[in-house]
Amino acid sequence: MMKCLKNSENGDYPNKAKRLFQEIDKNLKSLEDMPYLYPVYQRNPKYRRMVLEDHLLFYYVDENKHEVKVYRILYDKMDIENQL
Repeated sequence: MMKCLKNSENGDYPNKAKRLFQEIDKNLKSLEDMPYLYPVYQRNPKYRRMVLEDHLLFYYVDENKHEVKVYRILYDKMDIENQL
């Protein structure tokens, strides 16, 4: 039997993970037509930053290959500078 972790502040973890995945999927699809939709991350202009609930998705556009490449998805309370 699978045990569901719960926390009064964060709610149901599996459902939160599913919602985050759905949000990531939806937003990545929008980049197919508009790869420059999200702003450049000022502290490291190589990346663009997408805000997803309490996570940040960092990506860059490979213009030579015409691809969007996800670099990292980080919890927004992390030390972002040391993770990039």
